[in-house]
Amino acid sequence: MDQLNESLLGKIKEAITDYEEKKYPSLSASFREKLKLSKTTKNKELKLLLTLLLTVFSFYYLQSNKKLPFKPIKELPNGTHIMALEELNDQDLKYLEKILVVTENPEFNARICDILWIRKKDYTYARRAVYSYLECLKKNEEDLEITRIECLRRAMQISLKIKDKVQIDYIKIKIFDLFEKSRKTCFNPQTDYLPYNLIQIVTENKLADNWEELGDKLVKIAKGFPISPGCDAPRAYYDLAAKCYRYAKQVNKEKDAKLSIAHHFEQEAQCFITPNGSDGFNMAHRLQKAIKAYRNVGGQKEKVNQLIIELKEANKMTLNQLKSITGEIKINDILKNVEDNMKDKEGKDLIISFILSHKPFFYQEIKELVENINAKYPLQSLMGETTIVPEGNISVKSPGMINNSEERIKQDIIKQYNLQQKFVGFTIFRKGISIILNSNGTWKSAIKELVVDSIFVPKERVDIYIRALLAGINGDYLFFLHLIIPQLENSVRYVFGLNKFITTSVQQTGIQREKDLNQLLEDENAEKIFGKDLLWEMKSLLVEQSGPNMRNRLCHGLMTANEINSEYSLYLIWLTAFLLLSIKKTVNNRKGD
Repeated sequence: MDQLNESLLGKIKEAITDYEEKKYPSLSASFREKLKLSKTTKNKELKLLLTLLLTVFSFYYLQSNKKLPFKPIKELPNGTHIMALEELNDQDLKYLEKILVVTENPEFNARICDILWIRKKDYTYARRAVYSYLECLKKNEEDLEITRIECLRRAMQISLKIKDKVQIDYIKIKIFDLFEKSRKTCFNPQTDYLPYNLIQIVTENKLADNWEELGDKLVKIAKGFPISPGCDAPRAYYDLAAKCYRYAKQVNKEKDAKLSIAHHFEQEAQCFITPNGSDGFNMAHRLQKAIKAYRNVGGQKEKVNQLIIELKEANKMTLNQLKSITGEIKINDILKNVEDNMKDKEGKDLIISFILSHKPFFYQEIKELVENINAKYPLQSLMGETTIVPEGNISVKSPGMINNSEERIKQDIIKQYNLQQKFVGFTIFRKGISIILNSNGTWKSAIKELVVDSIFVPKERVDIYIRALLAGINGDYLFFLHLIIPQLENSVRYVFGLNKFITTSVQQTGIQREKDLNQLLEDENAEKIFGKDLLWEMKSLLVEQSGPNMRNRLCHGLMTANEINSEYSLYLIWLTAFLLLSIKKTVNNRKGD
C-alpha cells in the first residue's frame, strides 16, 4: 500500500461526500459505515485505510492537553480497542499524508494536518491545520457550539505554538466578534455557554486588552439568567469574571464575583423545596457547594454556620429517602466503585464511564430470580394483586399463579425490573451524576458530541436531545422528561425505519396511523433491534402499566411531581445515554445488547 490507487481514494472521497450530504452525522460515522460494508469484500487495503480513518476521527478533543489534544475512547461497548494518537506508527502517518489529496473538506483536512503536525512537528502541517480550522468556521456558521469553539481553540493553540502573530491577531478578533454577538442572546439552554467558552480561550491564553471591562460584561451575562434547578451557567460566568478581575488587579470586584457564586448556590438549593415534597439529595449538593464557595471567599463564618445547619437537615432528608428503597443493602462498596471508575476523568471519557457504570439487566436472570422467589414464598404468588396509580385508579390486576401463571410471572418480572432500576437510579446514577456535576464544564460538550454522533437520533432532533440531557443531568427532571420521552418514541420509530421494518398500522377504513411506543416495543422486530435485555428495560420503565409507565402517564398528563422527581428519571437519563452510544443502524450489525 505504498501508493494509494484511484479506487481507494475514490472510496474515501465517497465517505466524505456522504457526510457532506448529511447521510451521516459525523465523519467517523461515515467511515464506520464504509468499514462495515468493506468487510464483505476481500480488499484488505481498503479495510486498513478505513480502520485508520475511523481511528483518527474517533479521537475526541481534550482541550487541557496541548501536547496530545486528541484522546481515544479506551474501549467501545463491543470491546473494540481504539489506538491512541501516540500509537500511530510511521506507516500510518505516511498514509495520512497521501490521503490529504482526496478532498478540500476543511474538517477532514484540519484533523489530518493537526495529527501530522503533532507527530511530525512539520510547520507546513501546522499552518495548514490552522487554515482548515478557520475554514470550518466559515463553512459552518450555523454549526453546533462545540464544533466552532474547538476549531477556534485549536487554531489559537497551534498559532501560539508556532508564533504566527498574523493568525493570532485574526483569531482574537474573530473570538471577540462572536462574543459580542452571542452575549446578548445566550439565555437559553442551546447557547448558554457559547460566550463563556469563547472567553475561556481568551483567559487561558491571556489575550484580553482590558480585563476589567471584560469582567463587567461577564457579570452582566450572569445576572441575565434566572435562578432555577440545574441552571449553572451564571456561576460559570461569575467564576470567569473573577478570573478577569484578578488579572485586572480589581480585588473588590473579584471578591464580589466569588460571593455571587456562593449566593447563587444558596438560592438554587431553595428551588428543590416544593409543595409536593423536597429533593434532599439536590438540596444537600447545592448547600455543600455554597458552603465551600463562602469559605473560599473568606470572612463568611456566620453565613457558613447557618448553611451547615440547613445542610444537616437536607442530609437527614436524603437518608430517609434512601432508606425507603435500599432497606438493609450495603451501598458503600457500590458507590466507591462508581467513584473509582469515574475519578480523574473529564469530557467524553467521563460520560462514557458513566454510561458503562451499568449495563441492562439480563432478562433471564430477572426471570430466574422471580421464579426462585415464587418457589420460596408460594403463598404470596397464589393471590392476585392490583396496581393503584396516584390518582386512585386501578391500572392493572395481576392474576394469581393458579389463574394465569404466565401473566403473573410477567407482572412480577416487571416489578423486579422496577425495583432494580429504582435502586440503581438512587445509588449508581445519583453518584455518577454528582461526579459529572462536580467535574469541569467539558462534560456538556461531550454530551453534545455523543448526541451528534449517534445513529439513534435523526439530525433534525439533535438539539432537542442535547437540551433534554443537559437539563436532566442538571436536575431539571420536569424539562428532561417532557422533551425526551416523545423523542425516544420518535427515535425508536426512526430506527425501525432504518431497518426497513413497518412503523404504521392500517385501520379497517384504510387510514394509516403511526405506531406509538407501546405498539413498537411489542412488535416482534423490536427484539431484533434492541435485544431482549435492553427491550425489557425500555418496556418495564416506559410502557408497562404495572411499572412507572412513564411514557403513557406523562403523555396523558397524569404524572405527578413525585413521579417526575423519582429515581426512575435518573434511570431514564442513563438509559437514553446508553441508547445513544450502543444502538447501531442495522440489526445484522447490532452490538448494543
